[in-house]
Parts: sequence; structure tokens; C-alpha cells
Amino acid sequence: MDKTIYVWNPGDLNLPWWDWGTSQIELLISVCQTHGFKRAVVFIGSLQWDWEYFQTEQIPHEEHFRDLFQALRQSNVLPYASFYLNDEPNNLTDWERAANVVSALHHFNQAYPDSAVAGIDGDQEPSSITEDYLNMNAAIMRRRNELHADLKLSAALKPGWLFRDYAGTPMAVAALRGLDSGMIMAYSQSPETSRRWGNAALAFASADDRAVSVAIETSPRAPSADSFWHIARHDPRYFLELLVSMDANYSAGAHAKSYQGMVLHDYEGFFEAMYGVKTSAFTANVVKKLYADDMD
Repeated sequence: MDKTIYVWNPGDLNLPWWDWGTSQIELLISVCQTHGFKRAVVFIGSLQWDWEYFQTEQIPHEEHFRDLFQALRQSNVLPYASFYLNDEPNNLTDWERAANVVSALHHFNQAYPDSAVAGIDGDQEPSSITEDYLNMNAAIMRRRNELHADLKLSAALKPGWLFRDYAGTPMAVAALRGLDSGMIMAYSQSPETSRRWGNAALAFASADDRAVSVAIETSPRAPSADSFWHIARHDPRYFLELLVSMDANYSAGAHAKSYQGMVLHDYEGFFEAMYGVKTSAFTANVVKKLYADDMD
């Protein structure tokens, strides 16, 4: 089963999002290995708050991410980087700055090849596709191509984009055409709804020769209607079985060629659902399988 973990912080919102020490790194790697995550998409900053770094084409707190990404690679977990532009999802002010994330990561990969990230996930999520949003992604793609950077470019796709048009084209398709791949935010407490959105995104991706991963939400802070938190926390076995079922649906479906695996959003929520505490309260640096016949 092809799974990715989305990582906003070391497993506790009260911790600095960039503060990846040895014990935090060891615990994340243990979770990835125990639960079979092949990739980790890790937040590296926002243009709104971290422009002082990106302006000089550096990633924030570089030394922490150098160690984290190297450790992930050594453990056969492929690191990707995520960013967003502004806190307000519909605020696309200074969209042209996003290209500097590409430059920063390109220079980072050149300086630290053992820590190189494989791609970038854009997490700016406006309610509707706009010209500024498409221009931002075009600037990112253009910078990648100018630098000949070895970086795959992806972005979060909102479910609403599946059902509304931009200039006569489904919004999800308009977004995908400016990217290498997308990640549909199939966030719902209903497995049936989540599957429906995932299948719809895959159909669009397949028709345009693109790839899509399907993300589900596990955070207790997300609206209850958008999250599997209740299921995951109160019946972890059923939740893990549900993941296998959803993956099988996409892997065997009519648009399987465009399916790029499941994404669990996010590390903090998943860890607390599985182990009952935040990572900061966990008393070991490794986790164990929850069940002898672990389906992961």
C-alpha cells in the first residue's frame, strides 16, 4: 500500500513547527516505518511569515530540516516539502514570491544532496481558482524549469474545485494543468463521500495525463464533518482497515493509472489517534505495531 504522511510539526502544535531534534526525528521515522509510510510531506514555512529566509533563497531553519530529511532518506522515506503563501487562503497577494521556494529548495538540494527533497507541495487553498492562483503555480513551474531543478510540483486540490468551472474548465483540471500532480483533499467523516471525491479527482487527472494522491483528514482540530478523527481515535483497527479498503478502491478503479497513493493529514492527528497522546507526551522514541496482523 502506497501511503504518505503529511507533517506540519513534530507532533504537537504547541511545539515550534521547525524544531526537529534527535528524539522528534527518531519518533517520526519509527511511525513511518511501523505504519508503512513511503513519503513524508513536511512543512518548511510560509511566504507571509518566513520571507526573510525565502527572499535570500534559503529555507527557514535549514539545519533542522537538513538533519530531518537526511534521516528520512536513510530510512527509505522520501521527503517532500510543503509551503503556503499567506494565512488567509483567499489572499494571493505577492504570489510571485512563491517561485523563491523553488530556488531555496534547489540550492538546499545542491548543498545537501543526502538531504535532498523530491518535490514541493503547495498548500495555498483558495475557495475558487483565480488568475492569481494559476499565475503563482506558473511562476513556480517556470522557476523550476529555468533552474533545471529536480523537483516534482504538486498542490492541494479542494473538493469544491471538482464541481465548479474556471473559464469553462473544471477548476480542478485548471489547477492540475499547471502542476505535475495534485493532492485531492478528500476530507470527510463519511468514507463514501471521501471515495466519491477521490474517484472524481482521479477521473479528471486521468483525462489530462496527470497523477493525483488522495488525502484524508485525521486531525481533532478539523471540523468533525471533515475528519476521520472520531473513527481513528475510537476504533484504530477499523480505521486502518478502512485505509486498505480505500486504497484498493483507487488501485483497482477505472483511473488507477493516475492514482499516486493515500495521504494521511496529518502526523499530529494520526499519532494521537493511534497512541492516545501527543508526541511530546510519548515516553519512547519508537512505536510498535498496534496489532499482530497489522494491515499496514
